[in-house]
Amino acid sequence: MRIAVVGLGEAGLCYAEAIGRVPDVSLALCERAPGDACLALADRLGIPVRNTPGAWVEDCDWVFSFVTGEASLPVAEAFLARMSRGAGIYADFTTASPSVMRQAARGAAERGIVYLDVAIMGAIALSGPGTPLLVAGAASPEWQALMESAGAPLTVIGEAMPGDASSLKLLRSAFTKGMEALTVEVLAAAERQGLRERFYDVVSDIDRGSLPRYLETLVQTHLVHAPRRSKEVAEVRRQFEAARLRSDVLPGVEAAFQRTVRALQSSPPGEASRRIEDAVAWVLRARAGDEP
Repeated sequence: MRIAVVGLGEAGLCYAEAIGRVPDVSLALCERAPGDACLALADRLGIPVRNTPGAWVEDCDWVFSFVTGEASLPVAEAFLARMSRGAGIYADFTTASPSVMRQAARGAAERGIVYLDVAIMGAIALSGPGTPLLVAGAASPEWQALMESAGAPLTVIGEAMPGDASSLKLLRSAFTKGMEALTVEVLAAAERQGLRERFYDVVSDIDRGSLPRYLETLVQTHLVHAPRRSKEVAEVRRQFEAARLRSDVLPGVEAAFQRTVRALQSSPPGEASRRIEDAVAWVLRARAGDEP
């Protein structure tokens, strides 16, 4: 099995070293501007570092891309054009947008090549090749076995298309970064009032239940209680102001609740709050007029 690793930055080097230790695997390395670590790896393996795709790609069974998100599509197109038709896997580990992933996947399909959207769901610097991977596309048992042999924990999304893994990674990022921003402000406010340790106690009930069910409950009850909760958010903002703490997050939260309040007045949800599917559908309809 011959595998080309394209883009030898932190992630590419990490996986190249891990995959290179798997029995019966040989590597080909490609990096436009190889650094010292890349050159050292090539020296240990006794192989050259290619700068561009060429005839050498035809000898590779699979191609793993770790280039930047901006370079993802042109690099994919260049390598797919060199890969043998009707065989092989192109695994895209980049941070390209879902639309770019889908466009590249269409190009791969035209040549009979399997395209995998592989989202790295954590920090390579912390977990190395043990960082969880989320995979969308027709990942063969052979490909999965290779990655597991390299120490990579995989979750292959059933019936998913390329672009779905990167979409889920972005959604997760929106959730965690939003929670991070709010947590920074709330813990600072709690510390200012000498209540940080006690704050942990009053939110501990969230730990005792199912996170998916908790999130769905937030959305479903939002349709019923947004008017009252909107007033609570305004009161929280005033509390921050009284403590002389600036909040960048709360104005957005308050605006989101007020938008729902206006939508409830013009389009009552009826029984939509009873099922998460109906609740989300109502939210999408209510916010359709706000989309650019």
